Amino acid sequence: MYYVGVCDDGINICSFFEGVIKRYGQRNNLSLNVETWNSGEALKEFLVLGNQLDILFLDIELFELGGIELGKYIRNQLENYNMQIIYISGKSAYALSLFQVQPMDFLVKPITDTQIDQALSLAIKLVASKDGRFKCRIGKEYCYIPYRNIMYFVSEGRMVKVVCFENYGGQAADKDFEFYGKLKNIRRNLSLEFLQIHQSYIVNTSFVLRYRYEQVELTDGTIIPISKSYRKPVRTKMLCEE
Repeated sequence: MYYVGVCDDGINICSFFEGVIKRYGQRNNLSLNVETWNSGEALKEFLVLGNQLDILFLDIELFELGGIELGKYIRNQLENYNMQIIYISGKSAYALSLFQVQPMDFLVKPITDTQIDQALSLAIKLVASKDGRFKCRIGKEYCYIPYRNIMYFVSEGRMVKVVCFENYGGQAADKDFEFYGKLKNIRRNLSLEFLQIHQSYIVNTSFVLRYRYEQVELTDGTIIPISKSYRKPVRTKMLCEE
């Protein structure tokens, strides 16, 4: 899942971008969640709450809180250097002003479908290269979930559920993903932060708040048991990280 934002004070422009982005996702079998805002203040409020965006199409000439100021806030205050910011504007004379924000691209209106598609394609490649992602197939779609957003995997019969922390994407409904699979196959391709603690659970140790010999508590309060066969290797791993 990639989370894409569009912020422009023109409602029609936001609708246009949203449609193009969704069609791009459909053509490329990518799961893209699109959010739009018509003011810089609304977007800032969304980000202040801890919500994440992978890619942001950001208008420079917003009323009151402008795009350049927002970009500096994202980079300097939130210290978010992974978000791919693509500026959009009706003017082309902003190159020097954008230097400190380090945008991925700068599109001048009127903007075509092809320009948006090309920008999306590059942005997705950059996001994927900077942030390892877990790939799974859900129905006809392929979802790409950043490892840093995954709290744990749990096996439920023939299904595997990926549980993410609630702020990912800003929607609680998006925090769980289910697909057909087996934990033993998943474990082989996971990064070192992930640890199997039970036949049915693999946890991201970055989210472990408390460790006990028989269980772990995650940062959201979830308690997950450690089965007997995994207690020794789990203890070794957790103590080595202290």
